[in-house]
Amino acid sequence: MSEHDDPILEALGNNVYRVRCAFCGGRGLKPYKMKGWEIETYHNQEVCPICDGKGVLKLQADDLLIPDARCQGTGHEPYNAQQVYHDRACETCQGLGVRSLTGDVRVLR
Repeated sequence: MSEHDDPILEALGNNVYRVRCAFCGGRGLKPYKMKGWEIETYHNQEVCPICDGKGVLKLQADDLLIPDARCQGTGHEPYNAQQVYHDRACETCQGLGVRSLTGDVRVLR
């Protein structure tokens, strides 16, 4: 089972969700090297810049959360035609790995 299979850990109501951080796969560490769609290694001393090292995020969506099509829900930016990924966050979803079906997604602190 991939760490990106189901990012929603809990629906909290009012379109608020607790989700696994797609960018770090829920580990809280900054990814260092990718192989295909999976994180191969992590920076040992750097926290994930998307979830601030927590591994989870609380998001509010205007409607239904769906995987981001550009990054296939990984939160990583593709940088060549072979779809090799690196540690830069996806420009479409800002590293969240999900988007709202028709509206916006906000990170709640």
